[in-house]
Amino acid sequence: MDEELLIKAKIIAARERKKFSEVVEEALAEYIAKKEVTLRGTAAIVEETKGALKADSEVVLSVMQEEAFFEV
Repeated sequence: MDEELLIKAKIIAARERKKFSEVVEEALAEYIAKKEVTLRGTAAIVEETKGALKADSEVVLSVMQEEAFFEV
């Protein structure tokens, strides 16, 4: 393992008052989570929604021009 990387991890552990193994465990967990998302190819994909109302642009513009639309 890269000696400089180990030293940096030990410094972080000391600064955060954690065990070296905790820092390594956190780093490994983050790395694996990132890889799993990348492998699934779902990093920027919405998996589920509650649905949407279909409306053409004229209807949307009409609703936005109503005074009550801006009053919340």
